[in-house]
Amino acid sequence: MRVSLQDAVKRVGQKEARANGQGTEFKNVPFFKLEDKQTATIKFLFDDPSAIPVVRTHMIQMYSKKGTPYYTEVSCIADSDSCPFCEAKKADINNEDNTLSFAHDRMVLPLVVLERGGKKELSYELFIRPISFYTGVISPYSARFSLIDPIEITRNGTKANTTYSMFPAMNADEFKMDKTLEELKADLNFDETDVIGRYDSLIKTWTAEQMDFYLNTKQNPTKANMLAKKEEAPQQVTRRSNHHGF
Repeated sequence: MRVSLQDAVKRVGQKEARANGQGTEFKNVPFFKLEDKQTATIKFLFDDPSAIPVVRTHMIQMYSKKGTPYYTEVSCIADSDSCPFCEAKKADINNEDNTLSFAHDRMVLPLVVLERGGKKELSYELFIRPISFYTGVISPYSARFSLIDPIEITRNGTKANTTYSMFPAMNADEFKMDKTLEELKADLNFDETDVIGRYDSLIKTWTAEQMDFYLNTKQNPTKANMLAKKEEAPQQVTRRSNHHGF
């Protein structure tokens, strides 16, 4: 897909701004979800399980502007640096801090929703699942059927008791496309960094300093928030070596 030089330069600027938590042009990639007993017809944006992104993450509790709590996932940085979140959980001997989880492996499945709740769609979304979803659902399915064809997926249960089942779509002919997988990705504006690598990726990419800021304040570590905190009371900023006992 050819673009103008002007558009390409603009994209670079937006990408750098997003990576630094600046500006307002954030890319909001919705995550895939169903209600209990709900079925959707989807198409995965990969044809080989080896292409599924797997990320080691920590789940943390955040708050919306209205004060409503929600959970999001942040990439663990233990492979490249000392991870403040890992250090904090080591110090949390009795696992009493429910605002931060231990590191765990997560799959992020890029897909397009073709139909949901009886209504046709064409929505690009990301589906986060534990590795057990691969061993229990995707692997058995891909041994018998193609992952590139339309798939019916059904949710059963809620919260920790949630399970998903996959079957070949009964009405697959209704969703036939004359586009290659790469062409479909381009049409949907798919970007691998939607999964991880940017400040506004579905899996947040934070530095050790940003993790420290969250541990000390429980606030979103945007540059604006971190600068405001330093200007407010620079002497209260905790060094990373003081995590133990958090």
